[in-house]
Order: sequence, then C-alpha cells, then structure tokens
Amino acid sequence: MNDTKLADLAVSILSQLPTPKVEAFTARGGVVLLELQSQDGVYILADAPRPQVRDHLDLLVRTNEISGGGYDISLTVAETLHQTESTIGVRLLVLDVLRRESERTTPRAAVEELALMHVLGARRIGEGEEFDVRLADLSATGVAFVTDRSFHTGDFFAMMVTIRGQLLRLQARALQTSPSHYGRQRVGCEILHITDDDRRLISALTAEAPHTGTVDQRFRRSA
Repeated sequence: MNDTKLADLAVSILSQLPTPKVEAFTARGGVVLLELQSQDGVYILADAPRPQVRDHLDLLVRTNEISGGGYDISLTVAETLHQTESTIGVRLLVLDVLRRESERTTPRAAVEELALMHVLGARRIGEGEEFDVRLADLSATGVAFVTDRSFHTGDFFAMMVTIRGQLLRLQARALQTSPSHYGRQRVGCEILHITDDDRRLISALTAEAPHTGTVDQRFRRSA
C-alpha cells in the first residue's frame, strides 16, 4: 500500500470517531492530544500542544470498537508548521495501519512479587528513575501493578521481576490507571517487548495458577 492509500485508509478510520481530538502515544512515553484538521495528499494535518511535538516524533493512535478490536495507526511528524503560544500545526505521515481483531481476554495469573521498575518515559516521573512496585496480575500480553507513584496513560517503562527463581524482563506501556486502596494506584499495562522464553514462562504460570477473579476482586487482592 503506497503512502496516499495509507493516508486515505487512516483518514477513513479517524473520520468515524466522535471527535477530531485523539490521544496519540509517543515512543518515549506519554500521550499527545492531536486535533485533526484535514488531509493533504499523503499527510494528515493536525494541531498539537507546542511543547510536546518535534520533527520526526513517532506517534501511535489506537482506535477501539464497541464490539472489540480496532486499529493501530502509526504516524510520524513529517513537518511542523504554523504555531501559536500554546499549539503548533503538524504534517503527519502515516507509516502503517494495523487491524486489531477482537480477542478473548488473555488468561492472567495472580502474582504478588515486587518488581523493579525503570522509567523510560513518563509524564510525572523522571526518566531513569528506579523503584519497586507490587505486581497484581500478569499475562503473556499484559501486566498490572500497584504503586504509590503517579502513573499516566502512555507512560513507558522497563521491568524486572523474579518469579519462581527465574528473572523475567519486559518493557510495557500504561493503558489504564485507577485508584486503589490506601492512596495507591493500580496501573494496567500492555507488554511491548519480551523474549519468547519469558513469554512462555508467563503462559506456563497462567496455566498453573490462573487468576479467575473479577477486576474488583483483583483490586481488593492488591490492597
């Protein structure tokens, strides 16, 4: 698919959203609020917060459908245009459009180990900071933890945890944050990078010790 057809496909998907304002994940953590304006050939024109964008910044817009699934639209800032005190116009080049099919919930395992967090990019936590978090549950595609630190959607981190004597490493991105008990926060994440061996370790763990509770029960267990 050439650049024009990719742009046409992306615009056809984005035009079905209820608002022209969409959140885009950044490669270094956090989200950028884009206000989509129009299509200009191979480009999508949009306005964005001035301090948050620069040339060649990679972005990911994720759409979700009521029936499940959706699209992942990969973009890059090809050029910055006019700007005001708070916003800047950008030309966005569409790099890829991937369909996400509706899938059943991935089996999860209940885990309560401490994990070492290394922040790669976050809105309110310094890059490179390290601290412990308490895991809540774990699957081959996602991880949830409880912490007294302030995480936001799009925050990006690396994690190390020892489970059953084996060291597991992964990189993940925060997708959901919710208040937990005693002033803490529960953070649900998608795993972005993990070795095949570590993914098999998690799959074996979910088969041996599946977490069958509801979300509310997982919250109470994490308290």
